[in-house]
Amino acid sequence: MKKKIKSWKLLLGLALLILWLLIFPKKIPHLAAPQICHKSDCYNLEIANTPELREKWLMNRDILPEDSGMIFIFEKDDVHRFWMKDTLIPLDMIRLDSWLQVIYIANAIPCKQAVCPIYSTDKLARYVLEINGWKASKIWLKISDKMQKKGPR
Repeated sequence: MKKKIKSWKLLLGLALLILWLLIFPKKIPHLAAPQICHKSDCYNLEIANTPELREKWLMNRDILPEDSGMIFIFEKDDVHRFWMKDTLIPLDMIRLDSWLQVIYIANAIPCKQAVCPIYSTDKLARYVLEINGWKASKIWLKISDKMQKKGPR
């Protein structure tokens, strides 16, 4: 009989926990998406940190949520040349140094041709952040601004 009561209490406790989480959802810190922020504007990040992910990036996608972006993480500072081949949406390419300081911003437009313009600069960057096109100007992002990383490492 005691086992039945314990099982019943355990099931009731589990049901109450599930109900609590449904009514008052909380982000679990270690499961939350990493973010990068400029002042109060934050972007949930997809991370491209391998050659395979960097090659695919945002190609053939027809939408990027307003609060999202992709960050390309490189092992060392370099010029990191990009193009927009088979990219369907305009993007802002924001180059960041190893301290997350903005060193260059390019407005990149979609390209469906066989040969597309290359987006590059002579400034060395550790990261390249891509967000929706012209968003950088809407949030007043400028060269020398510092971005902040939030979320899991």
